[in-house]
Amino acid sequence: MFEGMRELANFFVLQVVAMFVITLLIPRLKITSLFGAIGIVGALAVVNSTLWDSSLFHAIPDFSNSKSLALIGVNGVVFFILVKVLPGIEMKGILAAFLAPIAYTFATILIQSYAPTFDVFDAVDKVRTWFGDTKTWIEDEKGKEGVKPSFKDQSNSLLQQSREEKDQARSY
Repeated sequence: MFEGMRELANFFVLQVVAMFVITLLIPRLKITSLFGAIGIVGALAVVNSTLWDSSLFHAIPDFSNSKSLALIGVNGVVFFILVKVLPGIEMKGILAAFLAPIAYTFATILIQSYAPTFDVFDAVDKVRTWFGDTKTWIEDEKGKEGVKPSFKDQSNSLLQQSREEKDQARSY
């Protein structure tokens, strides 16, 4: 069961990345917070899993028939409504709502094909290790004798030196 959760978490993170990618492709679509991207991906997952048959999302639809055009239209309306309801994501114009699901589909397909071995838990462990190693390195550097003072320490000593020189000049 944990392996299934791992795959779901990996898939969800890559979906959020795809959402950020389409904001680069569609200038009238803007994500203002990480929670906006997470919210829209989660809402789209819920809406799509209840509204559509899952087999629709395993292949690019044939654009030649009216069913595909209706699917694009309804997805555009759903995306438009979700963007207007959810905080953290903004859109100007209706055309962006119809382009976004198409761009999102292509971005998801590309990202999934180029990142099949991505593991979100492994990435989190690597980031946590990097922060731990960096913290240890900083503490070790601070503990060494002869460490150069920081910029703040240097500026404070220069300020103190300037005050002392002014005091000496006043005393003459």
